[in-house]
Order: sequence, then structure tokens, then C-alpha cells
Amino acid sequence: MTFGEILVRGSGTAGLSAELGRLSGRFPGLSVASRSVLNAQAQQQGSQDSYINNLVLAAIALLAAVSLVNTLIVATVERRESLLLLRRVGATSRQLASMTAWQSAVLSPIGVGLGAAAGAATLACASRALTGSWMPYIPVSPALAILGTILALTMTATLGPAAMILRTSGERG
Repeated sequence: MTFGEILVRGSGTAGLSAELGRLSGRFPGLSVASRSVLNAQAQQQGSQDSYINNLVLAAIALLAAVSLVNTLIVATVERRESLLLLRRVGATSRQLASMTAWQSAVLSPIGVGLGAAAGAATLACASRALTGSWMPYIPVSPALAILGTILALTMTATLGPAAMILRTSGERG
């Protein structure tokens, strides 16, 4: 059996250090460190782990944002014929932009709700394993920031291509 760490407490630090120093001579690779050194190493490891976790989370969020924007741009461009037909029958560019904005504003919360429902089972199980409660803790400020970002990306990814479609079609005909 091997141990990664053995914590020792004693009354005389000088005698304890000497005794542990003798052990380190008998066992190669054994190192003796004080509580402050051990705590500093643990704190450094924790901050490195936190940084890596945040980096991975940022990469996943960026990938999700790119996927969202790409999907919405393609979906809006595929509606080109419908938008142009509505324009030919008398709809103004402002009405078509308003229609597109309302569709995005209504469908964004539905998409967020469905996405949250899809991840709820996994999140609830992870919360239960880590905290003992089925209800995960979700801070309000980051949740609102995420919702705002999703709404902004959705509006940009639908209104931008729609405006370009309407602008280019107006120049041709």
C-alpha cells in the first residue's frame, strides 16, 4: 500500500523535523514539508484547476455560440424566398424586420427552456451527488447574463441576414 501524503502532528517541531529528516534518508522520494508549504501547494493546485475548468467552460460556451449563430443564419437565409414573396405582396422592410424580430424574441425563450429541460436530468443528478440535494444552485446574475447573451446572439443572427436579404432584393427589383 502506498500513500501520497502522511500528515504528522507533534509537540516539538525541532525533534519531529529531525526524525522525519532521518526517514527521508531511508526512503528515496520522501519529502518533508510544513503545514504552510502544504497549504500553499494545495492553494496553487486549486487555482490551476479552477483556471483550466474556466478555460474549458469558455471553449464549450464559444462553440455553442458559434453553433447557435451558424444555425440561425442558415435558417434565415433559407427563408429568403418567403421574405421576398411577402415583400412582393406589399409588406414593407420594416414590417418584415419586425416580424423576424418577434419570431426570434418568442422562440428564444422556448429554445432556452427546451435546452434547460434537456440538461436538467444531468444537472440534477450531479447536484445530488455533490450536495445531497436534487435542486442545483444557479446564481441569478450569471443566468441572466447567459439569457441576455443568447437573446442578443439570436436577434443579431436573424435580423442581420434578413436585413441583407431585404436590402439586396430592394436594389434588384
